[in-house]
Amino acid sequence: MRTEVKIGGSKFKPYVPKIKTGFYLMNKVALELQYIFSGEADDSGSTLKIDNMYGGYLRLDSNLHNRARIYLLGGYTQTELSMTGNLESLSGQKDGSLSWGMGVEDQIVRMRNTFITLEYMQYYNKDGYKISGISLGFRVLF
Repeated sequence: MRTEVKIGGSKFKPYVPKIKTGFYLMNKVALELQYIFSGEADDSGSTLKIDNMYGGYLRLDSNLHNRARIYLLGGYTQTELSMTGNLESLSGQKDGSLSWGMGVEDQIVRMRNTFITLEYMQYYNKDGYKISGISLGFRVLF
């Protein structure tokens, strides 16, 4: 996943792996859990490290056509960051924020339960910090 972390006037853009799981409560309404692994990036003489992020989200689906869906996500994300360098110093700072996102997915032809997904999430936005990300991946229904 490509993330963008804005702190004041600086932008950090670490690539971090993400895994998610969930289940449908009813048709087109699901609960999702996401875990974002560690990653780091440099900007303006500082190094920012995403130690981890995790959250829970409500997912609402809508069909675009017989194979494609668009969905909205809303929930809460817990974030842990570290930073060293010129801007400021943080060590394992933990905080949470309301989060939202949206995505599209398309079923892979001849693979009934497998989808390719494109998703945007805003994970954190408060106190001068903003963390957002865009991801491309696969989803498999069991």
